[in-house]
Amino acid sequence: MATWIFTHGDGDGLCAGAIALAANRDAQVYFTHPFGLLEDLENASEDDKVIICDIALSEHKLPALIEKFSEIASKGTLIYIDHHPLPETFSKTNIPGTVLHRQASASELAYQFFQGSISNPMDRLAIIGAVADYMDKTSVINKLLCNWDKRTVYFETGVLVQGIEGRKREYGFKRELITHLAASNPPSTFKGLIKVAAQNTRKEETQSEN
Repeated sequence: MATWIFTHGDGDGLCAGAIALAANRDAQVYFTHPFGLLEDLENASEDDKVIICDIALSEHKLPALIEKFSEIASKGTLIYIDHHPLPETFSKTNIPGTVLHRQASASELAYQFFQGSISNPMDRLAIIGAVADYMDKTSVINKLLCNWDKRTVYFETGVLVQGIEGRKREYGFKRELITHLAASNPPSTFKGLIKVAAQNTRKEETQSEN
């Protein structure tokens, strides 16, 4: 049985995926999005362990997605971690498998679910992912933030968010980065990320000036 992590490639998705990877070190990481999730799940076998982080359920593909989820949950393991609004008239109780879905970042939800299986501290990464998605005002994140200097955490969030800007489809780069984060390393220590973040920030400033 293989373990798969299907996650979004933005700041929250990277942090949530890294937390899941820290708890499942042999997992294969696959970056996806709502419209591509159904097709991407074909990479996994029905008896595999599948962890989905920060991916909304596409209303157009909902019946087929739920059928696929059911296949995996019945023969393997399915863990769905997300916070995006569900399709109208659809309840999270209709999602097969283990479901963590509420108004909190995927990073926070992943941290709460996996923290007991992780030896390295992942609270900082949970905060970074929450800040990256503007979902850092929850009671859980506020409590975790008491253990860290806000300035340092916000700096690390800026490095991550600005460092991945414009690199949406560079999946090899993102797999290296998510492995780096899963080892409880801060974004700023990943090769060249600070430099790229500074370049992207300057580009944004130049565009706003024009």
